Amino acid sequence: AMVRKLSAWRVLSDDDREAILGLPFTARAFTPDEVIVEEGAEPTHVCVLRAGYLYRQKLVGSGARQILAVHLPGDIADLHNALLARADHS
Repeated sequence: AMVRKLSAWRVLSDDDREAILGLPFTARAFTPDEVIVEEGAEPTHVCVLRAGYLYRQKLVGSGARQILAVHLPGDIADLHNALLARADHS
């Protein structure tokens, strides 16, 4: 899904495609109510969505949930978390 999505923006060379497909990964299924990354947690991985939908959220001062983004298959959902010491949202 990620290669398809990137190919929609730019033609990928065979080397680019092989490099992406050669990245190490662990496939995992999540339940609909399962949190992938908890706000405040130390990031340990980057998530590429293969199927379904997910959203990023932040709890605001009143306790309400603010949806920051909705992700579709092929999206790299939390790449920016890899640059942070602690996740700033779930």
